[in-house]
Amino acid sequence: MALQSLHYDANGQFEVLDQLLLPNEIKYVTIKNCVDGWNVIERMQVLRDVVWLKGDMNLLDVAWKTSSTIGNQYPQVKNQVYINKQQDVGLLQVRGAPLIGIVAALSLAVELRAMTFESPDHLFEHVTKQLEYLVTSRPTAVNISDMNDQLLAKLLADVSSDDLSLEEIQERVINEAEAYQIADLNRNKMLALQGAEHILARHSGQSLRILTHGNTGSLATAGYGTALGR
Repeated sequence: MALQSLHYDANGQFEVLDQLLLPNEIKYVTIKNCVDGWNVIERMQVLRDVVWLKGDMNLLDVAWKTSSTIGNQYPQVKNQVYINKQQDVGLLQVRGAPLIGIVAALSLAVELRAMTFESPDHLFEHVTKQLEYLVTSRPTAVNISDMNDQLLAKLLADVSSDDLSLEEIQERVINEAEAYQIADLNRNKMLALQGAEHILARHSGQSLRILTHGNTGSLATAGYGTALGR
């Protein structure tokens, strides 16, 4: 079984893999609320090394690489001078665009499970505030913005309904947040299936090498991967 990016159960127990420690140690960080979720997402700042090439200063994104090993990954710049920008070095506890949105959604879910509210308006105010807060952990990440829009739309519709109690609205918001993880997993499996069918239809019986672009593994998603699965 592939290493999982997170563990989440119906009782609201939520853990996220600390990818900074890989491959030397496997450790999961317990997430109990939106603050915990914000912290692990915000620490996914891209590790950047400044590479001096032909007199121009360029930023080379190396994510999980360091300046001492970058030459092995990028042989074309192996003999160049590396200047580490300490202010741009972040803790890569969480990696991958899909995983960012999932961690944010599940952070809200576990927080809501431990809370009670006075009214639907109180619930709406709290969720809106927390979603805005979570988005600030990675403002440029499309996935977390999409999650924010999706949950707010669902919550607004539920709060506006006269047929739902406060408890029902709260449970529906939690379910919607949890569904974000399930939807990502299903999308990954569909991508893997379609990719495999496409390749086999055109290259059946041939030996192939497949190059994927970006972080496509299970650790960047809900647990399957966006390329060819795990």
